[in-house]
Amino acid sequence: MTDPAPCPHAPFKAVIFDCDGVLVDSRQAHALYFNRVRAAVGLPPLTPEEEDYVFTHAVEDSLRRIIPAQSLDAARQAAADQSLDDLLPSIVLQPGVRDLLARLPELGLKTAVNTNAGREARLILSARLLEVARIVD
Repeated sequence: MTDPAPCPHAPFKAVIFDCDGVLVDSRQAHALYFNRVRAAVGLPPLTPEEEDYVFTHAVEDSLRRIIPAQSLDAARQAAADQSLDDLLPSIVLQPGVRDLLARLPELGLKTAVNTNAGREARLILSARLLEVARIVD
């Protein structure tokens, strides 16, 4: 199979990616993060249903869902005390991402990331996954 030539007349000029679930898989990191918070306030690990919830919701919404109201302040502090560096080994590239991101510029396409993950996405892409950060425009 031959590689396609660059497409200067393609109907689009860029590919915009989400971060989590598209470029990286951070489900295990989410579970680790929230299980540490729960342990800090004396609660057992997340149930599978709670893992699903925290993976798809913002931190504050997740804390309100999985932490009793009387423990929320302590849980917020435990969450704030965690370092992303401790979670980075649990965040992995999705299969094929590296090759795809390397190939898109060859086709004349720019790349970008648009995510609601905020500063965490930038840290993940630049610190742990530097090779991806260099490829994403």
